[in-house]
Amino acid sequence: MTPRLNPPEERRTDMKYTQLGELSVSRIGLGAMSMSSGYQPLAAESGPDATRSIQAIHRALDLGVSLIDTAEILSLIH
Repeated sequence: MTPRLNPPEERRTDMKYTQLGELSVSRIGLGAMSMSSGYQPLAAESGPDATRSIQAIHRALDLGVSLIDTAEILSLIH
């Protein structure tokens, strides 16, 4: 299991939320495109670091982020 950066009891509660259709989502989102193996700089010799990616997602959740953009379509453009 990947270690969390902060335990759940340290989650922040001051995140602001807005409506997205019927959903209430955080005003700040996490873009996950760089966590995909489909988006790598040309000089990269290896894929994204899964441990660091998971830690970033956990930290975003700890801070109250509820909008995570996982669309891979942009990797087709680059």
